[in-house]
Formats: sequence, structure tokens, C-alpha cells
Amino acid sequence: MKQYYIILFFAFILYSESVQSQTTQQLQYNLYETGIQTRTIIQTDDWKQSFSMRRKDPISAKWSSHLILTLDSLNNPKYRLPGSLRNLPSLLSQLVTADWDKFPQININGPQGKKWLYVKHRRMAETVNGKTETAWYWALKDGGVFNGMLILDLVIDEKNRLIAAIDPSSDNSVVLNGYKNLLLKNFGLTPTFHLLNMAIGEQE
Repeated sequence: MKQYYIILFFAFILYSESVQSQTTQQLQYNLYETGIQTRTIIQTDDWKQSFSMRRKDPISAKWSSHLILTLDSLNNPKYRLPGSLRNLPSLLSQLVTADWDKFPQININGPQGKKWLYVKHRRMAETVNGKTETAWYWALKDGGVFNGMLILDLVIDEKNRLIAAIDPSSDNSVVLNGYKNLLLKNFGLTPTFHLLNMAIGEQE
């Protein structure tokens, strides 16, 4: 009888691990600097604990081995993301829980205690892995150096998933793997202008 319960226990453990592996989805994001891929970032738990990152040597074009890092590690100048993307790690916990599909505007607590207002601006669609994927471009209102806010725009899909974070002033972006063409089709890999220069109210 005791052996039966031991076997049952281990069977349950194996089943739990199998279910967990099926429900845990790895997402790979690629960092592009002026259109050139320079890093890959892989996360599995909505950025709650750790992620892996590797970098591409600009001279040899060889990739480094994967490093296991925490979000706090990205505050280190050695690993910090370029331009306004450096603010992305501190915002991720809010970005993955916000109700992007319910409201035309979303308030985010930005760096230095400032309130950031994102405005739902432009609908985008593209075929990804044989399926038509739809996402929205969210523009940071009143962003810019003169207002003391580095512009960081976002692309969010209909599943409230972060597709891209974009620094339009420096042509840098972090893009979910496989979605590069979504940005290319609409305005190039990264826009060289801020969408607030267009009419914010003209939503598709």
C-alpha cells in the first residue's frame, strides 16, 4: 500500500511539471538599434523573477552566451537598454497588468514619480505565423525632452500583450520575435517621428 502512494505521489509530480511546462510560454524579444538586431531577451514569467539575454558583437557579429539576469540588472550601465528604452524595465509590471483593451487612455506611473498618459492611436494588422494579428500603437502624450520625459511608445495586441516598445527619437525598439514585419509594414522598423505629431484623435 505504501508503495502505491509513493508511485501515486511521483506520478502527480510528473503530471504537475508537464502541465506547468505546457502553460509556461517563453517569449523572445529582440532589441533593434537603428534597425539592427543587437540583443535577444527571453522571459517566461511576466518578468517577475529572471530572464535570459544575449548580445551581438557589432564587429564580429557573433552572439554571446545567454546570461541570466533580473530586471534590476538592467539598471547596471553594462546591461542598460539604450535611449528611452532604459525606462522599460521599471514599467513592465504595470504594462503586463493594464487593461489596454478596455480604455482609450491608460495612466502609468512613470520614472521620478511622473504620471505617463498613453493614448490609443493607431490600429495595425499583419500576418504572423499564418494568422492575422492585430495590435494598437499607443503614443505617450506630452512626451519629449522639453517636458522632461523621454518618449517611449508602445505596441499592444488584442491579448494585452506587449508587442513592442519604441524609442522614436533614437530609432531603437524592443520587438516580440516574429512581429518585426508588423512595424516594418506600418512605418518602418521604428518610426523616426512621434505619432503625436499626427492627429491623435484619428483612430482606425
